[in-house]
Amino acid sequence: MERIMSDEMSAGKSSAAKTLTLEEIKSFIPARDPESNKGSYGKLFVIAGSSGMSGAAFFAALSAYRAGTGLVKLFTHNDNRVILQTQLPEAILLDYSEKEEALQKLQMSIHWAHDILIGPGIGTDTLSCAILKQTLQLLLSEDKEQERIILLDADALNILSLNDELMNMVDLLAATTQKQIIITPHPMEMMRLQHQNITVSEILADPVDAARNFSEKHHLVTVMKCSHSAVSNESGRNIYQNTSSCPALAKGGSGDVLAGCIMGLVQILRNAKPIRETPDFLAFLAASAGVAVHVAAGHRAAEKYGTHGVLARDVADEIGRVLDLYHEN
Repeated sequence: MERIMSDEMSAGKSSAAKTLTLEEIKSFIPARDPESNKGSYGKLFVIAGSSGMSGAAFFAALSAYRAGTGLVKLFTHNDNRVILQTQLPEAILLDYSEKEEALQKLQMSIHWAHDILIGPGIGTDTLSCAILKQTLQLLLSEDKEQERIILLDADALNILSLNDELMNMVDLLAATTQKQIIITPHPMEMMRLQHQNITVSEILADPVDAARNFSEKHHLVTVMKCSHSAVSNESGRNIYQNTSSCPALAKGGSGDVLAGCIMGLVQILRNAKPIRETPDFLAFLAASAGVAVHVAAGHRAAEKYGTHGVLARDVADEIGRVLDLYHEN
C-alpha cells in the first residue's frame, strides 16, 4: 500500500496506472473504536428524494448508517417526511416543499456536515436544478482550504449533463479547493455526461478507460458502474476494478445503496493514520472500498434470498457484516 500512497503524493512523475487490490482495501478497514461516540464517525448531509421518491433517500441514508456514519441528515421533499421518519427514525430529517424554502434551509444547514451526498431521486426539474446550484455555490463560497468530500449521483449527474454552467462549477470546485468530488454514473449517465461522444457499448467494453478519461479531464474520482465496476482517482494514475460480478444487484435502489455505502466509508476511513497523512487518497479509497463492499454485500444477500430475490434494503443490511469480516483479516 505504501507504493500506491507514494504514487498519489508524487503525481506527474509517472503516467503508469497502479491498481489497488481487494486485499489492500481490506487492510484499511478499521474496527470500531471501543472509546468512540457518534461524533467520532462524521456527519453526512444527504440531499435525496423528490416528491414520491422516498426510496432513493431511504436507501442512501440507510446504507451510509450501515457503513458506519455517526450522523446522517436527510434533506428531502416534504411529501417524503412521514415515510422516512417511519422507515429510518435514526436520520435527522430536514424537508422542503417549494424553492424559496429549500434554498433557505440549504443556506442554514449545509455547513453542518463534514461531507455531502447529492442526487438520488431528486429529479431534474427546475427545483432540483436550483438545489444543486445552491449547493455548489455554497461550497465554492467556503474557505478553499476546508476539506470535504462531495458525491454526485443519479439525478445530480443527469442535471450536470444538461447544464454546462453547473458542470463548470463542479470543475472549479475540484480544481481550486480542497474539496474532493466523487461521481458514480452508470453507462447511460456517463454517455450523457460526455454529450454522447462515447457510446454505452464503448463504455461497457472498457469501463476502466471510461473512468480514467473522465477523471483526468475533470480532476475527480469516477466510479464507472457496471458488472465489473471501475474506479479511477483524480489523475487516472490509481485504479480499482471489481472482478466479481453480482447479478443480484441488478435491482432498483442498488445505486443509491452504493452511494450511501461509499460516503459511510468516508467517515470511518478518514481518521486512519495513512489517510491523515495523504488526504487526497481518501475519496479514491472510499469509492473503491464502497464498490468492493457493495458487491460482497450483494453476494451475502443472494445467499439468503436467492439471486433473483434480493432487494436494495437486503444489500444495505449486509454492509456492516462485510466490514466486520474485512477488518478481521
